[in-house]
Amino acid sequence: GASDTLIVDVGLPGMSGGQLLRWVSSLRERPTIIVISGQSERDLRVELSGIDVKRLIRKPIEAADAEALMRDIAPYA
Repeated sequence: GASDTLIVDVGLPGMSGGQLLRWVSSLRERPTIIVISGQSERDLRVELSGIDVKRLIRKPIEAADAEALMRDIAPYA
């Protein structure tokens, strides 16, 4: 629902992260979307075009970045 947060790595096997996020974005109650990716920024712009992404986290993820992410999403949960 609206208070849910989805954290997804767009490099999924068998389905593109963009496909998953487009489906999630079509839901009546959309979660807050946070994307994790090691893809180039250009590729991400194409794949995520039109999707409301609250935050993009670049891989590799440092422990401090993961901790900051958890603090940042607490208000949305």
